[in-house]
Amino acid sequence: SMIPEVLFEGIHGQPVTGMFYALFQNCPKLQGSIPTGLFGGVSGNYTDMLFANTFANCSGLTNGIPGDLFGDLGGTPKKCMFSTTFYNAQGLDGGIPNGLFGDIDGAPAYKMFDHTFAGCSGLNVALPDTLFSGVRGVAASHMYAGTFSGCSSLPGAIPDGFFGNITQTPAPHMYEGTFADCSSLNGPIPSKLFGTFDGAPAVSMFNNTFAGCSSLTGSIPGDIFAGIHGPIANTSYAQTFQGCSSLTGEIPETLFEDITGADIWGFYNTFNGATNL
Repeated sequence: SMIPEVLFEGIHGQPVTGMFYALFQNCPKLQGSIPTGLFGGVSGNYTDMLFANTFANCSGLTNGIPGDLFGDLGGTPKKCMFSTTFYNAQGLDGGIPNGLFGDIDGAPAYKMFDHTFAGCSGLNVALPDTLFSGVRGVAASHMYAGTFSGCSSLPGAIPDGFFGNITQTPAPHMYEGTFADCSSLNGPIPSKLFGTFDGAPAVSMFNNTFAGCSSLTGSIPGDIFAGIHGPIANTSYAQTFQGCSSLTGEIPETLFEDITGADIWGFYNTFNGATNL
């Protein structure tokens, strides 16, 4: 069946912790479009776990994501907000609306946007350039882990400054698998994509970040990891560029220049399959 447009018309105001968590999770027989303004009455500040898993594994939903789906939200990011919201919703097509997540303004939170669109293989319009532009401050664990992994139809280049202004100490798993298997993304990797860091490597911080991005072109920016310094951590750069077979040019001498020490998995398969470097 389809989701009724008026299902939540009586709900208005500030969201609460865990609101709409796993609401339609594992409902592959839901058909048709997500109604415009389905959660339009919700307004105010983000809360923990807001819209986490809401449409996860709803593979029968089609016709894109409405721009006004989540009402009028804003404020500082909270932990697990929008985590796996559209996970494996393979039938959703079109683009991700700019402003879908409201007015974000503040520092990252644990698992925010973790696997939000992972497996949405039908999304086929370039990434909007200001989707996360209000996120700024110290990195948080898993903050963009797997956000777009498996979005194999996303075209175009990754926008410059796409992740806002992340600063200071790296966090574990912060960009693990973010664009893994986004095989239609093309163009060069922006040099300031990940913000400005100043601190030691963290576990799995760039593990599989671009793995399988076979259409990314150009050279690897020499300053893409600038500011990360100190002893290598487990799987910090494991498989980061694995399978990026269209990247060209030399591996920059400065890429890991401030990394010290040794770890058996720190650089595991970092450039495996990047055959044109």
